[in-house]
Amino acid sequence: MKLLLAVSGGIDSMTMADILFSHSLLCTLRCEEIAIAHCNFHLRPGDCDLDEALVRQWAEERGIPFFKTDFDTIGYAETNGVSIEMAARELRYRWFADICHEHGYDGVATAHHADDNAETLMLNLLRGTGLRGICGMTETDRLPYDGKLLMVRPLLKLSRAEIEAYAAEHKVPWRLDRTNTENECRRNVIRNQVFPLLKEMNPSLIRTIAKDMEHFRQAQGVIELWCEEHASIISKDGFTETVRLEDLLSLKAWNYFLWYWLDGKGFREQTLGKLIDALGTSDGTFSGKTFVGDGWKLVTAPDSLVLTRTDAPAYTLDIIVTRIPAAMLRKADGGLIPEEGSLYLDADRLGEYEVRRWQEGDWFTPLGMKGRKKLSDWFADRKCSLPEKEAAIVIRSKAAEAHHIAAVMSPKGCRQDESTRISEQTSTVLSISLDD
Repeated sequence: MKLLLAVSGGIDSMTMADILFSHSLLCTLRCEEIAIAHCNFHLRPGDCDLDEALVRQWAEERGIPFFKTDFDTIGYAETNGVSIEMAARELRYRWFADICHEHGYDGVATAHHADDNAETLMLNLLRGTGLRGICGMTETDRLPYDGKLLMVRPLLKLSRAEIEAYAAEHKVPWRLDRTNTENECRRNVIRNQVFPLLKEMNPSLIRTIAKDMEHFRQAQGVIELWCEEHASIISKDGFTETVRLEDLLSLKAWNYFLWYWLDGKGFREQTLGKLIDALGTSDGTFSGKTFVGDGWKLVTAPDSLVLTRTDAPAYTLDIIVTRIPAAMLRKADGGLIPEEGSLYLDADRLGEYEVRRWQEGDWFTPLGMKGRKKLSDWFADRKCSLPEKEAAIVIRSKAAEAHHIAAVMSPKGCRQDESTRISEQTSTVLSISLDD
């Protein structure tokens, strides 16, 4: 395995580099080749340059490839509207991925350790989290913003105290980041104030939390396996996913399955709560509600939940309407057969008409059938996605009821109403087709 080591110059990353370089027994990870990657974020004037000098010298003395870059972290944060911490995260991981792809490294090693994992658990609990948030980090993962490259954490089972002991025994050079001693961020408050108090009650606090997180991960594995076994109720069609309410509510843990389905799509806890509340209503107000996530939109239909990517390509439909004497279209047997994708309507029976987008409540009696059919049900029968439904065009006689349509044209097909059927008495035909 060829690994790129993310080394800042602090005690954790410098110890990780020494352990991997010396093939210490403290690490079961074996690498055929390593390289050092250092980011200068220019957040601590003077100190950042000294950190870079230390890491560069350490790598060069050992003949290890050294990669370095400079970031305008504050400028990036202001331009993109993110915190300094998030800006630094995005910048470094995207740069790590570029280096790996360019030079053929399998992934990136970071110096996260057991104390970091415990601190992350506490932060997640403070923010509010689900089961995944209390499972903590794992030794092997995928690199953020890439998904193909590995991210490994060779020190994850070691405590901060064990790392400090190793650094002292092996004379590992490192530099202190003074901001770690300041309590201006939540993580430092947890590290410097909360954990010392908790360790007075339980000296083995970090080890205890690590075991708890392992139990949480085992439980998560069982639950996700159950969710995967029932994932067949999710039907996918391009940029749209649909779940029938009957299938969803038949699951004993449907609340959790709903969270599993929508996890990672930017729906907030409050939004999910409103959706769950709506699922429990029976007063006829459920259909037509919209819930917005990050890049996704969920719409409630009478019998299903429809999830659509908001960046899905929009369908645009244009139609061509031609008024033609029926005599010009009659076949030898007297019949009128439209081309595929076209409709023939009796122009006289239709009368004056309008063309518009479909509306909730639209209905018709499909040609060859009896009884009314809601247009929304007609879309559902054809598994039309939300963009496909939004693109649909209807033709309505102005003499008809407000929602009684004469025909519909959609990306998934077209159909006309019985009232516009061609007959032997038809003198003029309205030919409607999609404009390619």
